[in-house]
Amino acid sequence: MARQYLRDALDCADKFVVGRAIDSVPPGAEAAMHIIRNLPISLWREELPKYKSLLNAVHELQLSYSAFLVGAQNLDTTLTQFVRANNVRRGYAQNMDTHLISYIIARLQGFGQDEILPWINYGIEKSDGWLEQDLNLASDDQQIISKHREYSNLRKILMIKLDALIGELNT
Repeated sequence: MARQYLRDALDCADKFVVGRAIDSVPPGAEAAMHIIRNLPISLWREELPKYKSLLNAVHELQLSYSAFLVGAQNLDTTLTQFVRANNVRRGYAQNMDTHLISYIIARLQGFGQDEILPWINYGIEKSDGWLEQDLNLASDDQQIISKHREYSNLRKILMIKLDALIGELNT
């Protein structure tokens, strides 16, 4: 029964949510975790040897999901501090922080300015280019780059674990 629920949950395309890093959990991983979060996977791995390969894939997804959340939170924390300091210096209110955090994350992930601005812009970019200015500063900040590299790697690993689980479910 849980196997079919997992198949259904994983039958969704990956999409990248432009926002905080923590918001970019692949939808399949989030849906799968919703199903398996309270299941005794470790116990089942020991007691159901016939399903060990599948249960190992589920366990690997759990571990990867947790690691991703930690990496995403670390990036979010680092960016929040960076952005707040820059926006205070600029005299911008805290409600402007989310725009800049979203912009930096999306640009570091390889999205173009034209792809991002419709999602986060309220006419402010055209006034003085502050989003691009702070992206350049963030790109020079080794702590941000290091946290982003870790986050990106953890997201890729999570996607690999999702694919492995899908493969196990289809065998």
